[in-house]
Amino acid sequence: MGVITRGIANNVLGTGEIDATDGVSGTLPASKINNTSFSNVTALPALAGTITTVAGDPPAPSEGQVWYNSVAGALKYRGQVGSWASGGTLNAIRAGHQGGGTQTSTIVYGGDSPTNPGNNSVESYDGSSWTSQPGMNTARNQHNGIASSSTSALAYSGDSPSGSNKTETEEWDGSTWTVVPGTVNLGRNKGGDAGTSVSTALYFGGVTLPPASEVVYSNTEEYNGTSWSEVNDMNTARIDVAGAGSQTSAIAFGGYPTYQSPPSRTNISEEYDGTSWTSAGNMPISAAEMSGAGTSSSSALGFGTDTATPVTTVSYDGSAWSSDTNLSSNRHDGEGAGTRSSALFIGGSTPTITGATEEYTFGETNITISES
Repeated sequence: MGVITRGIANNVLGTGEIDATDGVSGTLPASKINNTSFSNVTALPALAGTITTVAGDPPAPSEGQVWYNSVAGALKYRGQVGSWASGGTLNAIRAGHQGGGTQTSTIVYGGDSPTNPGNNSVESYDGSSWTSQPGMNTARNQHNGIASSSTSALAYSGDSPSGSNKTETEEWDGSTWTVVPGTVNLGRNKGGDAGTSVSTALYFGGVTLPPASEVVYSNTEEYNGTSWSEVNDMNTARIDVAGAGSQTSAIAFGGYPTYQSPPSRTNISEEYDGTSWTSAGNMPISAAEMSGAGTSSSSALGFGTDTATPVTTVSYDGSAWSSDTNLSSNRHDGEGAGTRSSALFIGGSTPTITGATEEYTFGETNITISES
């Protein structure tokens, strides 16, 4: 296999002295090399940090890997990104409704339609299609509620007929809606909500509408499965405020701080730790009538706005908001469900009321690096 030139390290004797026989520029016999299979070596691997050129994309790139796609003429990398795709269409178009669950087990109830402004209809989603379910006892729109799946949900508050500012609460067990004794302390609508089960609901903000005086609230209430309790208020009163998370780790974002025409939207957000509200990072947009998804304040997704802004999805990591992948079509006053990485956006207005469902997925994919 020839000879291999050695450096000074190969000339140090066991005693620590330099081998004076051939100094520091001699050759190392092949017999001294443990692996003698090398032959005709003409090149070494690329230096660390060099970008590999590939005729296409690698078959199984790892997250963070970067390469140059010579076919596309583009620099690419493997990273995490969110994407929206069309899901099953609701049987009844609706806006101002409520619901929740997971991307494959969801329920929605109540809301408005062009022919029925305030209804009690209910539908469940299995990940591909919607199925009609028994209706609520009370017709509601602009109400609130939470659900952990298509078989476990809570509905409360609402406005049907207009100005009713309901306090009733009812629970869904997968087959029947039952009115429960606990009623919210302050009847209102257009508030925000969070919670991961029917016994851990959180209700905040909202407004009372005519014939009562139009007052915007910061009030917050917790439900324990039996009764509602007043707890510490939000720092900023708001209506059409979105929420995500649990009863002990929630986030409220966006909304209208005042009930006026035209309304003034906000980009502020607040976190709730089970005791008190604290200011959180501002969203990159000011928006209201958004929907939310996520099981904690440190991993939340907000989507849909009542404006024509091109940024229709934002995500929160516990300290800051960032713009995320846009919806296929901007709409508002719909309902969100699921988690930060696997969410649903259901119904809403474009401003025309729709039955569209979009599914959000966050995961690894090949991403093209473009010039900014």
